[in-house]
Amino acid sequence: MHALLTLAAAGDVTAERVVLQAMLPKTARLARTCSCLRSLSPADAAWSAFSAMWEAVKTYPLHRTTSVVGNLGLNALELINRTLGLPRDHVEEIGGYTDEDLDARMTDTTQAHSSEPTWGDSSFHDLVTVLTWAADTGTLTRQEIAILARADLGEDADKDALADELGSTRTTLSKRVWRIRTKLMTAVQEHIRDHGHW
Repeated sequence: MHALLTLAAAGDVTAERVVLQAMLPKTARLARTCSCLRSLSPADAAWSAFSAMWEAVKTYPLHRTTSVVGNLGLNALELINRTLGLPRDHVEEIGGYTDEDLDARMTDTTQAHSSEPTWGDSSFHDLVTVLTWAADTGTLTRQEIAILARADLGEDADKDALADELGSTRTTLSKRVWRIRTKLMTAVQEHIRDHGHW
């Protein structure tokens, strides 16, 4: 990653894009868990996080050669806080939810699932809203949603178990999760372009 950042600093646009692509999961996590972005719409939160990460990539101090991914995440978080003029923020961890919890929330007919959520009420609510939308619109299959949720919310042991269940390696699982996540992000971006908002 440091070698790519060095190339990016020298003007290599491809290297810069590779780093940004690699940091997309961390960027998405910042968008949905950084409390100073919670008053924003999903689109604005996502773009704010992406802009901060892009700036963190472009201004990365190359003398820092270790913990590069962690440094990029923290630098992006600091940029978000500085831009919004807020004190040092914290990022909440999402965890403790099972497939049953997720499925129950997605199939709960007693709650009206709006495609226009109040973003930031809770990170889990926001995640369920997006995944429910993906299921309702046919963007993702139930299996793809289950794989994405278990891979993103589970611990390492859960990912190993998931890979075993699917008869694949962790590397193959990671590639599959990346394709599912990319499909979802593309669909959300198209929805925002078409409707002007989430």
